[in-house]
Formats: sequence, structure tokens, C-alpha cells
Amino acid sequence: MSSQSGPENTPQPTDLSQDLRAAGLAALTPLTVGLLLLDGYILLDEVGVVLAVLAAGGALFWWRRRHGRWFPPELSTRALVGVAVVAAVLTAFTIL
Repeated sequence: MSSQSGPENTPQPTDLSQDLRAAGLAALTPLTVGLLLLDGYILLDEVGVVLAVLAAGGALFWWRRRHGRWFPPELSTRALVGVAVVAAVLTAFTIL
């Protein structure tokens, strides 16, 4: 049995803008989850952390169901901007 990859297993090349959107998503996702946990702790101590874990898990589950993958090949700029806005709101809340 050979382990050669056929055309169905060959990944499609991406352009630079898609790679930058994927890198931005990879950077913003853990930042946003961390900020959500921090804000939960600031507001409600341990109960807030538990609620934040549930909210982050639900959001990540929703993202995976909506896009089919963690990093979809056709990630839109709108989706990345939405994650960036959520991160900015959580950052502002943490600072204030």
C-alpha cells in the first residue's frame, strides 16, 4: 500500500491575504478567550470564570459549526473584523 497523495489530498494554495486573515484569527482567538476569562473573574470571581468558560466554549462551538472548520479556507474579512471588535470591547472593559 503506497502513501502517495492523490489530487484529492493535495491542499489548495492560498494567497497572502487569506494567510494574513488566518494569522489574525489565530492571534485574536486566544486573546479574546483570555480577556473573557479575566473579565468574568473581575466581575464575579470564580463563578464568573465558570460562566466565561461556558460562554467561550459555546462561542467556539458556534464558530466551528458555522464555518465547518477552525480556519476555513474562505475566511471572510467580515468574520475577522467581528472577532477583532469583540476583542476590542473586552479590552476596553478590562481597562475601565
